[in-house]
Amino acid sequence: MRTPREGSEFAPCVAFAFKAMLNKSLLPPVTVMSEQDLRTLESQVEQLIQYCQRLELENRRLYRSETQLKEERNRLQQLHNDTRKRVDAMITRLKSLEQEA
Repeated sequence: MRTPREGSEFAPCVAFAFKAMLNKSLLPPVTVMSEQDLRTLESQVEQLIQYCQRLELENRRLYRSETQLKEERNRLQQLHNDTRKRVDAMITRLKSLEQEA
């Protein structure tokens, strides 16, 4: 069974999972676990580790996506502001031409 290394990305998630599993309501009420129980527990821990790794990947993807969307929003806001300034300038010029005529 793999154990989480200190500083690894999924160590906090695994530590949380271990704490949850140590909750008395989640463990069978026996003092000694059988070999089969240990294998089952090991399998469950492996599944939790894999699930945490998938969540970490998804979280990174979502963060990148959010960052890209924020950058795109800022670019579009700047474009909108520039366009508004140009339209306002055209309106001002048209009004001044209208007054001259």
